[in-house]
Amino acid sequence: MHSLSKSKKSSVYRDVFNIAIPTVIEFFLFNIVAFTDNIMVSYLGDYPVVGVSLANKLFELFSTIAFAVMGAYNILATRQYSQGDIDSFKNTFFISIAILLFFSFLFILVSLFYSYFLLGLLSDDLIAVSYGVSYLNIAVYSFIFAVVKGIIANSLKVVKVTKIQIVTSVISVIVNIVFNYMFIFVLNMGVIGAAIATTLVRLLELIFYLFYTVFNVNSHFYLKFENLKINPVIFSELIKVFVPIFLNDFIWYIGYFVLSAIFSRIDTAKYAAYSITFSTYFIGFNIVHAFCFAVNIVMGHEMNNDKDEIMSVAIYLGKIGLALAALTSIIMFTLSFIAPYVFYKLEYASLTGVMLRYYSISAFFTSLAFQYLFGFFRAGASPNFGAVMEGAVTLIYTIPIAYFLANYTQTPFELVVFIPTLEDVIKFGISLPYFYSTKWIKSIRTG
Repeated sequence: MHSLSKSKKSSVYRDVFNIAIPTVIEFFLFNIVAFTDNIMVSYLGDYPVVGVSLANKLFELFSTIAFAVMGAYNILATRQYSQGDIDSFKNTFFISIAILLFFSFLFILVSLFYSYFLLGLLSDDLIAVSYGVSYLNIAVYSFIFAVVKGIIANSLKVVKVTKIQIVTSVISVIVNIVFNYMFIFVLNMGVIGAAIATTLVRLLELIFYLFYTVFNVNSHFYLKFENLKINPVIFSELIKVFVPIFLNDFIWYIGYFVLSAIFSRIDTAKYAAYSITFSTYFIGFNIVHAFCFAVNIVMGHEMNNDKDEIMSVAIYLGKIGLALAALTSIIMFTLSFIAPYVFYKLEYASLTGVMLRYYSISAFFTSLAFQYLFGFFRAGASPNFGAVMEGAVTLIYTIPIAYFLANYTQTPFELVVFIPTLEDVIKFGISLPYFYSTKWIKSIRTG
């Protein structure tokens, strides 16, 4: 195995954390927007909380497409940029946004015309579904603005531009709090006010990013007329990696979707506590999420080197990831004592703390599995492995165990929620041998 020099370790460490630190702040602030939404909506009662949560489940479905496009983009763009092929780099950017806009149009149509049906799959509580539909009819546009802005913000990280995202996120949090308070309470618009506030904030973010990149002649992403074309080689390579990434994320989401349907049918008030817990969980998961995001980009730049050096860099980053996984568990445990006081208006506010303490156990393995599947394997152009494993674990373990516990046992709600999350112990155990086999390191055409 190739031994990394001290200067190489220092370079890799610097590159990762130059991306990861601003990204964790950005992710934290993004989640704070959702967190403040939840706090304000929680004052309206359990039904509005559940309704907004149900609507957000559809956004999470759409997000699987957006993240798959983003993942495919990163695989090609990091290699193109490190090779200095700027024309192909810009074309990959354009094609990725075009693909995302196509799916956005389909998502709007489905969400507006089949909202009652889709939310009804998640909950049989008509009051909660009604709140969810009211929220979704407006918020659907905020979802589109958010994912398009997201892929632009992600693209900036590929060229190591990371500070502007923090500035815009800070402003977004402040504006979102003001808008939410004004529309929800001052204008007394309830969940509709929350939807309007979020949509306006996401629109303002998108407008800024478009002028900062696409319409900025000094930007790496400034698009001229000749860039607005579909290069068949780039398009085919994007689709080739997009499909397995989407299947991986979609299968995970379907598992999450089914789990949500199972949990919501146990008890609406307890499900409200679960939805709040899950939002809080993502705040604690931000550090590992940002680290894995940075690993994905840095490893993408490394893919032009020989396999031994790539593995040495990956193993070095894996050691850092192990420490961050432990830190994530500690953060989750700490949040478990705070959440019940923040969301004291909920009927089962104390349950949020109990569930977060259980999550502090599974989060360690989730962090490690995510590092390999998202950080390493996708950077190495090997998303197929993750798609197959995700499908197998979800269908064989996660869904059956949750359904059995919820319907055929008297297991407490918090354990019904926790035990399926141990799927990540299985994923991590399967990922390690594949990682050390080096089969995940593959070459692709970039232009």
